[in-house]
Amino acid sequence: MKHLLAVPAFIFSINVMGACPEFLERPTSAPPGLPNGDLASAIDMHNAGVETRAYIAEIEQFLQCEPQGLSIMHNVLVERVEEAASAYNVELAKYRARQEIAATN
Repeated sequence: MKHLLAVPAFIFSINVMGACPEFLERPTSAPPGLPNGDLASAIDMHNAGVETRAYIAEIEQFLQCEPQGLSIMHNVLVERVEEAASAYNVELAKYRARQEIAATN
């Protein structure tokens, strides 16, 4: 049974590594600046979401292709992704709360 699971996992890992660049650079971009959800327009929040998702995707691609033995860097990058997503979600919640108040008045 273990062999049945190992073969698809191996094939998947080959496909993931096949999409990796030959030379892998650590992501150096900073998390995107976020607008204040209490004041931002819909366009500002949309653009912030696009930038945040691009930032997260850049790090996720690196983590998929990351050479083994870089566990400290891995943990730092995962933490950056979680912080960026959390910060965006906080501002998005503020924006949505403001929109809900405006819709009920």
